[in-house]
Amino acid sequence: MKIAAFYSDSPFASWTQSRGFGAVLRRMGHEVTEIPVPPGNKVTSSQVAKINKPIHDCELVIVSGPEHLKDWINQFYPQWNSLKVPKVGWYHESFSAREDYKLQYGNFEGMFDFHFFPDKDDAAKYKGEWLPLGVDTDMFHPLCPDTSGCGGEHGRDIDSAFIGMMYPKRQRFYSELKPLLAGIPFRVNTGNVVVHGIDGMDVERTAILMAETYRRIKVFVSFPAICNVLVSKILESMACGCYLVAPEQPVELKSYAAYSNAKGCAREIKEALAVPAYRERMARAGVEEVNKNHRMELRFEAIFAAVGATPEVCAQ
Repeated sequence: MKIAAFYSDSPFASWTQSRGFGAVLRRMGHEVTEIPVPPGNKVTSSQVAKINKPIHDCELVIVSGPEHLKDWINQFYPQWNSLKVPKVGWYHESFSAREDYKLQYGNFEGMFDFHFFPDKDDAAKYKGEWLPLGVDTDMFHPLCPDTSGCGGEHGRDIDSAFIGMMYPKRQRFYSELKPLLAGIPFRVNTGNVVVHGIDGMDVERTAILMAETYRRIKVFVSFPAICNVLVSKILESMACGCYLVAPEQPVELKSYAAYSNAKGCAREIKEALAVPAYRERMARAGVEEVNKNHRMELRFEAIFAAVGATPEVCAQ
């Protein structure tokens, strides 16, 4: 199937929601027209060439994060509404549960034939499909498929860590957590793991470095997110074999330690570091769980089934 894949080219977008979007579709055997849309309100001439591609002959259009790309789509694709191809919008954010700003579904309702929401409540409210984020397990995986064959936690030299954006909600949480971790080795990277080259940020090498960094961490801690959706670092860290400590998740996940406050988070970190055998067993179970239930291939198959664009249909 020939698919047009729109995604954000922002350095803050996760691999799976951006370049990995097209990479997974190609591995599934599809012909992909990739359209990376830059962040901000200005584009260079070279970026215009990336955005302004013909898509009239595609059999399906999928937009990753339309809430971030709507204005550029309207500008570069004035024929958007007249396209006969099915158009899918797969949102990244919650429309109703964000604490910092509100999105208006009415701004997107007419743009797409099919709407997929990471927030289950949004899916019910707007009569769409619930589809949480997935993970590219070709990029994010353990050092060895069987971690026991690598000597358990071979190569993991970081006891516990958090990596991610430190917005006010997380700053408040960390200020409560930090004094509870006295004597516990805990590292915080307030931002992203990033690789820069002469042409700017190298997105693929950044993702590779991020995966390598996860594979160095024994206990990965996810701080509370702005809204109740599955964020990329949850699945990425589990897929790389970290023992995950995180807030209660909006999807079914069994192989992690959930906390409800800073005191509970500190307790889970300490207990995980104190019992290596249990920690390693849970981490291996997490890898298996993510590969069984949360690979991006499974997410795309759910989209194809909902749209009616299964391989059998496309071959007819």
